[in-house]
Amino acid sequence: MIVCCPDCQTRWRLDCRRYAGKRLTLRCARCRSIFQFQAPKKVFHKPPRVVVGHGDTEVAASIRDLLNAAGFRWVLGKSGEEVLALLRKTSPEVVLVDAALPGLPSFSLIEQIRKSKLTEAVKVLLLGTIYNRSAYRSAPTSLYGADSYLDTHRLAEDLILKIRQLLEGCGNQHVQATCGGACEQSS
Repeated sequence: MIVCCPDCQTRWRLDCRRYAGKRLTLRCARCRSIFQFQAPKKVFHKPPRVVVGHGDTEVAASIRDLLNAAGFRWVLGKSGEEVLALLRKTSPEVVLVDAALPGLPSFSLIEQIRKSKLTEAVKVLLLGTIYNRSAYRSAPTSLYGADSYLDTHRLAEDLILKIRQLLEGCGNQHVQATCGGACEQSS
């Protein structure tokens, strides 16, 4: 797994089997800041299932390419109603929802995901549709019940990282689940 310093974003590789479930206190080799890290208890060996809810074909193609490259299994729904049907059929671990999803609005879709016993444990990543650099400097605080948020213009850099964070239950910690060897700096 790769751990990222919250201050300077320096990354290190840690052995996920050795530290599974442990709370670690780490010191960044670059900026010398000290931070706590809770290593995830479980490591996924099967590729996770992802439902993508996006109406834009170009963005959906970008997401498809990223998920394929990471080895994830995925299906695409182009409307809120299609996404709900796919959730019931595929039992995914993660759903990516466009904030401006056609048909059933994203906030209603997320509300239905959270209310259903079949899908309440599904992790939801809300995708912003329009990027306006001056609009805000950090992720919106209201996620309509989603677990995390990602701007569409950051897909290539952060999509797989965000999905892995959600799967490990790390929320907004900077963690990437990739099994590797012993501790080594990778930045």
